Amino acid sequence: MWLAGAGVKPGMSLGETDDYCYNIVKNPVHVHDLHATILYCLGIDHTD
Repeated sequence: MWLAGAGVKPGMSLGETDDYCYNIVKNPVHVHDLHATILYCLGIDHTD
């Protein structure tokens, strides 16, 4: 996933995958966390 602008820190990389980019091997992030981050950047409270 690539995000730009809207308060997202530049050059930030989170997590790590295997050689085939299929399995997560380090620091997994759930898709709900990604959605909450996108909504936060849009000024929407994800808990409502």
